[in-house]
Amino acid sequence: MLLKLALVIIVVSLDWVFSSPFGLWRPLVEGTITGHIIGNVNAGLMIGSFLEFIYMGYASICGLSFPEPSSGTTIAVLAALILGISAGSSVAFAMAASLLAMGFEYAAKSFNVFFIHLADLAIDKGKYDRIPILNVLGAVPLVLSRLIPVLLISVMLIISKNNLSLVVGSIGMVNIGSHYIDLMMVLSTVGVALIAFGIALMVKYIANRRNIYLLAIGSALSIIPNINLWELLLMAVVLSLIFNISEILRVMKDPSSDIDADGSEIIYKANNMLSRRDLFKAFMLSWLVQASMNYERFQGLGFLHNILFFERKLRVNYNELKDWLRMHNDFYYTIPQLHNLIYGVVISAEEAGLNINDVRYVKASLMIPVLTMGQSAITYALLPVIFITGAYLGLHGYIYAPLVAVGIWASITWSLKYYLTIIGYKYGRKLNAILTNSRLSVLISNLLSGFTL
Repeated sequence: MLLKLALVIIVVSLDWVFSSPFGLWRPLVEGTITGHIIGNVNAGLMIGSFLEFIYMGYASICGLSFPEPSSGTTIAVLAALILGISAGSSVAFAMAASLLAMGFEYAAKSFNVFFIHLADLAIDKGKYDRIPILNVLGAVPLVLSRLIPVLLISVMLIISKNNLSLVVGSIGMVNIGSHYIDLMMVLSTVGVALIAFGIALMVKYIANRRNIYLLAIGSALSIIPNINLWELLLMAVVLSLIFNISEILRVMKDPSSDIDADGSEIIYKANNMLSRRDLFKAFMLSWLVQASMNYERFQGLGFLHNILFFERKLRVNYNELKDWLRMHNDFYYTIPQLHNLIYGVVISAEEAGLNINDVRYVKASLMIPVLTMGQSAITYALLPVIFITGAYLGLHGYIYAPLVAVGIWASITWSLKYYLTIIGYKYGRKLNAILTNSRLSVLISNLLSGFTL
C-alpha cells in the first residue's frame, strides 16, 4: 500500500509542479484516489469532497507556500479509514500533514537556487543542453517536499494503528469536574467550522466593488428551495455575461485589427522563423515554467528553458546568445496558466527585432498585471468553482465527480494556454511597432532626461 501511495503522491505532485495540467492535486481527486488504494473509494470521495471546501481559500501568492492540500487529503483519508474517525475529526490530521509539507516546500524552493546558479555556469561555458535538464531536476526537491511528509505520517499511522486507536478512544470523553466533553466531537465540529473559514478566505479575495453584486445575487439564489446545482450554474453564467457585457463588447468591437489587407489572419509573415509546429512546441514547453521554482529568481530558469530553442534558432552570434540567455535566466514570476501570453509576446517581439533592454522591460511590465489578473480570475474564481462543483457532486455520492472536475479544468486550461501562446505571438509584433516608434522614443528620452536633471 505504501508503494502505491508513494507513486500516487509523485504523480499528483508532478501535476502541481508542471503547472497543474489536470488538477490532480486537488482534495477531491486525491481523496478519491487514496480511498481507492485503501479499499474504500466512497469514503475517500466523501472526505476529499469535504476537504475541498476547506482548502479552497488557500492559494500561493507571489510564490509563498501554503498548507498543501494533496498531502493533507491523503493523510486525512488514511487517518479516517485506519482509526475509524469521522471526516470532520480527520481534518486535524490533514492540517498537520499540510503544514509539515509546507515546511518541506520552503526548504525545496530554497534548495532549487542551486540549479539556477548551475544554469548560470552552463550559459557561461556554452553548455546549453544542460539547461532543460537543470530545470526538470528542480522538480525533484518539490516532489520530495510532498512525498517525505506523507510517507512519514503514513508509516506512523500504519505501524502505530493499535496505539493510536487506544489514544483516540481514551480522549473521546474527558471528565472536567461534573462535565464530560467529547473531544472527538469537538474535533469534528472544528473540522466542519473550517469550511466556513475556507469560504471566508475565498470571499476576502474575490469580493470587490465589481463582484459584490454577483456575490449577493449568488448567495440569494443558493437558498431558493428546490433549485438544483445545474440551474444555479446556468444562472451564474448568464449573470456573469450580463455584468461583463461591456468588457466583452470592447474586446470584440474591432476584429478588423486582426486581419491583414488581403483578408488573411495576421499570425504568420514570410520572414517569421517559427512554424505552427514551433508554436506547439512552445506551448508544450510552457507547462515546465515552474518546474524549478525557487526563492531567488522564482520561474526564471523555467522561462529560460521555455525560450531556449527559439534563442538558439534566432541568435547567430555566440556572445549575443549568451547575453540573451543570461537575461532570460533572471527573475520571472506570473501565474502559470497565463504565462503563455507573456511568452508569446516575448517570442514575437524578439523575432521582430526588439532589443534586449526593451524585451526585459516587456517581461517586467507584463508579469504583475498578468499575475494579479490571473490570481483573481483563475486562482480565486475558476479553480474553486470547478472543484467545488465536483465536491458538491462528490458529497452527494456521485463517483464520477472527480472526472467531471478534472475534465472541465483540463479542457479550459489546455485551450487557454495554447490560444494565449498564439495571441501573444500575434500581438507581439504590434507591441514592437509601438515601442520602436520614433516619436515615442523621443518622448521617452525627454522624460528620462527630465528625471535625471
